[in-house]
Amino acid sequence: MPETLSGRYVHNIVDCDTSGNPEENCSEFLEFIDETKVDVLYGGGDIIRRFNYSIENFTLTLEQEPTSSFLLPFGFNIIDETTLERTDNGDVWKKQ
Repeated sequence: MPETLSGRYVHNIVDCDTSGNPEENCSEFLEFIDETKVDVLYGGGDIIRRFNYSIENFTLTLEQEPTSSFLLPFGFNIIDETTLERTDNGDVWKKQ
């Protein structure tokens, strides 16, 4: 199992319709910048946030800034090098 991840992992939001708001997205992604940083777009929004991350015991944890008003309520189980599973709802994110 890798100690770091690379590339982009994508999840397509089921039953997504952006016709009412073109700023919404029907896909979410994690894009790994290096061995400590990852960009995250989730929930259909249009704001990409950067987090530090760590990997331990097949779990990817996104580290929150203590002063940030934005809190990410989930992490990921690492299934294999191409598949991540969101810990709070089981959504599968695949490497592109």
